[in-house]
Amino acid sequence: MTAERTDLYVVEVVNGLGFGGAEVALVRRLRQQPEDVRTTVISTDPMLNHFSATVAGLCESLIELPQGHNGASELTAVLRTLAPDLIVIHTPRSAFQILRGPISREIPCIVVVHATFSSPKPVLAPLVTIMLTSVNHRAAMHLAVSSAAARGSQVKRAREVRVCVLGGELEAAETFQSPWPAGARLRLLSLSRLERFKHLHVLIDAANLEQDRLRQAGAYLAIVGSGPEAASLQSAIDQHSIADIVGLRAAIRPATGVLEEADEFLVSSISEGGPITIFEALLAGTRVTSTPVGVAPDVLIGDDGLTLLPDASVDSLRAGLRRAALRQPLMAQERAERAERASKWSTAQTTLEFYRILRSQISRTTTP
Repeated sequence: MTAERTDLYVVEVVNGLGFGGAEVALVRRLRQQPEDVRTTVISTDPMLNHFSATVAGLCESLIELPQGHNGASELTAVLRTLAPDLIVIHTPRSAFQILRGPISREIPCIVVVHATFSSPKPVLAPLVTIMLTSVNHRAAMHLAVSSAAARGSQVKRAREVRVCVLGGELEAAETFQSPWPAGARLRLLSLSRLERFKHLHVLIDAANLEQDRLRQAGAYLAIVGSGPEAASLQSAIDQHSIADIVGLRAAIRPATGVLEEADEFLVSSISEGGPITIFEALLAGTRVTSTPVGVAPDVLIGDDGLTLLPDASVDSLRAGLRRAALRQPLMAQERAERAERASKWSTAQTTLEFYRILRSQISRTTTP
């Protein structure tokens, strides 16, 4: 029988601290970290430093370690000096560097899998998958943020794969300008970076095909975000002459206020690690319609206000908009009931599960 660990020292390795969902989740988890857990964060790309000051204030130490020609050996040397109970790895590159070396036989390594693909660059994905497959068996565990990620290409030949979702939280709302016009009866919301894989062009095409129904319902789709696709998305709205029912608005941070004002949150993506915004929408009591990406199949179940679309095609998104247009605006009581049911997806709850899994891994290797 193994002894139960009461303290835990963890090193988490991240590829920079930019705007991504993994970084947001790390910050939120560190804020909820139990008192008997200590964490050092190693950032291998100091150029991505949006959350660096915040993370430095929440963890025991933040080590910024640029990955040069000797990146793998330097990383191994730092990890050996720190001598943590566990190494938690968040990127395929760092996973390969660490697992192929001797440190993985000295310290248990847990690889957090944030996506179904090995690389966001299709040309590199097959090579990265082969590299990971050669070392994955050396990880003590792979911890996937969704069931989809647990079946993806990053976990081939993994010893054990478990699912632990990131969860979300609603940060204190700030004053913001509502993205919906005053006359909008149904407030539909898309909230994301304006990137090609978010499939927002297809969502706009679907809105064009359903424009008569959306007008009859008094619906307005606010696409809130910033990114490289902004100009082409606005052009598509103008070409379809649907500016009275669809509009672009700049990113709103934090998104709490806009989520709490929306009747329905729409996710049109073809690929996601999370998205964390699904959890945030649920915690805000907002109805959700999503393509089957990331955590959507795990959480959009058992509620007629939550719609999981079969795919990200224009027909599916059109059906999602049609169904949204048939619903009544959210009343305060329904929103409150939805928010209460969603409390299990809060960062506070998912953080408890994260550290429970880490402790269980340590317990396996602790002698009586």
